Amino acid sequence: MSPETSTAAFHRVAVKGEEVARGALVVHGPDGVRVEGLGVVQVVQLLKGLRG
Repeated sequence: MSPETSTAAFHRVAVKGEEVARGALVVHGPDGVRVEGLGVVQVVQLLKGLRG
């Protein structure tokens, strides 16, 4: 059987990179926190707020 006629569960896929706007800020913080789309000042304020 050729790969084109096989009934196996494998299919061709296209892998694309994640689109991030130029200059976009993505921060990965402690305990799985992920922040996107904020400015630097806003991220600093957010992370300070998470400290308690």
